Amino acid sequence: AFPIVDLSEFTKGSREQQNALARKLDTYCREIGFFVIVNHDVSEKIIRRAWIAIEKYFNQANEIKIKNSPLMTDDYPYGYSAIGGESLAAGYGKQAHQGD
Repeated sequence: AFPIVDLSEFTKGSREQQNALARKLDTYCREIGFFVIVNHDVSEKIIRRAWIAIEKYFNQANEIKIKNSPLMTDDYPYGYSAIGGESLAAGYGKQAHQGD
C-alpha cells in the first residue's frame, strides 16, 4: 500500500505540521517513490479529464510519444522514455545489470 498524504495538514496546519508533512513527503519520494494525496480540493471533473488525457497519451505508439517529447539532456532530464529506456541504478552511480 502507498502512504496517504493528507494535504489539509499543510493547507490548514501549523508551521510544525507543515514541516512534518514536508519531511514525510521527502522520505516518501526518496524511499518509496509514490504516495496518495487526499484532501487536495481538486475537483472530480478535473481528475477525470486528466485520466482521459493520460490514457490517450499512453495509448499512442512509442514512436509518436518519443517524437512529441522534449529531447532529454543532462540539463533537462524530462520527457518520455520507453520501457527499458532508463536505468535507475545509473542515477546512483551503479552499473545496471540485465535481470537485476
